[in-house]
Amino acid sequence: MTVITHEWVQTREKRVTFFGRVSIYHPRRSLLINALRESGLPLVIKSGRREEGAHLFAHSLISLNCSLNGDINFRNLEIISAGGFLLTDRLSFASGFDEYLTPGLYCDTYDSYAELVEKIKFYLENPESAIEIAKRAYEKFFNDWHPKYRIADLINWVFNGDLPNFYAAKSEPRFSISIFSRDLVGTRLPIYEAAQELHRLYERPRVLVSRNCPPVIVADLLDLPRLDLYVEPGFPLHDLYTIFTSYGKDLLRVRVASAIGSCSGEDWDLLILRVTDEQLVRISSYATENLNFLIVKVDSQLTRSSLVYSCRFAFVLGNENQINFSNAQKIG
Repeated sequence: MTVITHEWVQTREKRVTFFGRVSIYHPRRSLLINALRESGLPLVIKSGRREEGAHLFAHSLISLNCSLNGDINFRNLEIISAGGFLLTDRLSFASGFDEYLTPGLYCDTYDSYAELVEKIKFYLENPESAIEIAKRAYEKFFNDWHPKYRIADLINWVFNGDLPNFYAAKSEPRFSISIFSRDLVGTRLPIYEAAQELHRLYERPRVLVSRNCPPVIVADLLDLPRLDLYVEPGFPLHDLYTIFTSYGKDLLRVRVASAIGSCSGEDWDLLILRVTDEQLVRISSYATENLNFLIVKVDSQLTRSSLVYSCRFAFVLGNENQINFSNAQKIG
């Protein structure tokens, strides 16, 4: 790959630079940019050659990034390698972002539009803080993050079998539960794809998983940092706490649905429900498009707690955790 860098620039213009595309494929990015445009903050938006981007990053106090869908993208290192101060969206632990780019040390992150505006205003008023972080990350890039080091890691792995733990699959806290549940991949992938698409399109998709669903489904969904993830009372969260605690991780993002009281059906974007064969027989004569109505009828616990009336996407699992009903074909 071609590495585009820039000489260090100490004196910066007090502005926020966004370099890249704002299109229909990036709904959250478009929302943030449009909101910042209306906020009166000094914002520069451009696209073009990487050399142009490096120049803008080097001469701007703040360089803004927003992932497509909770992923680490190349823009993070493009900003840092040019000496820019990186302000990017907060990602899940599963991305490895916090362990690699360490917010507060080499960059800063935001979770919501309000937090983004708050942090932009802070750094505009405290430019020395932004420049100090940018300088630290700039030096770290040339001492450790430059692609030549990753190429060396790759060659050393291929020819010597030596792979740093950071890149090993077993360093992921969900490795064991994922391997143990590999026979469920046909169920896990469609559910994850539906959740991922909701996460791309909406700011805070709300997901409810019924108590007898496999815990690995919740573990999978922790990839997506902006999901509001709920489980039905009785869900075996302790199985996941054991895994994540041993790796210094936690499940504070996962909440028990009863804690929020009664909700209207429109509050849920995705429902993952497991029912018994007896319940499936009761609903087998209905068309799939009636699934949202049927969900209320087949699970008395959910009906009694008035938690679910309808949802954008739904999956109904059978006794073997296979997908028996789904309306996720509506995606796209």
